[in-house]
Amino acid sequence: MNCAVSLRARLWRGLALKYFIISFGAVWPVLAFAGSPAEEAARNLSGDGSREWTFKQIRKLMGAEQNCIEGEVYKFSSDKSLMIEQCLNGKISQTKHVWSIEETGPIDITISIDGSRYLLLFKESDKSYSMRLRTLAESKLTPTIDKEFSRPKD
Repeated sequence: MNCAVSLRARLWRGLALKYFIISFGAVWPVLAFAGSPAEEAARNLSGDGSREWTFKQIRKLMGAEQNCIEGEVYKFSSDKSLMIEQCLNGKISQTKHVWSIEETGPIDITISIDGSRYLLLFKESDKSYSMRLRTLAESKLTPTIDKEFSRPKD
């Protein structure tokens, strides 16, 4: 009886070790190439080239001119450039900016857009990704302002 239990226990330990090695072998490449949280945030923003994040869908009017009603879209590029397209005074305006990301704590990632700093937060749902830019308040009297952007899943 002891011999059978011992043999069975050794077999289970051997199987467990094999599954651990196989599992670790499958996860190791991901762990080896996973970047820092700041690098992951940059990848979420721009991917390998560029990605558009919509704050408010741009609603254009028909006609020869670029007339619009509302909207604001940010296009982050992996070369750290940002194109903001927004509807201002009934016309579509495009402005170029520069962005950078920094880890400011164990879990906090900040993004700087032309020197203005925001807390950067991501969320994933079944159909889309969300990004929140939160202004960093100077004091408790200054309100915190969030801008929530979204983009569909690839």
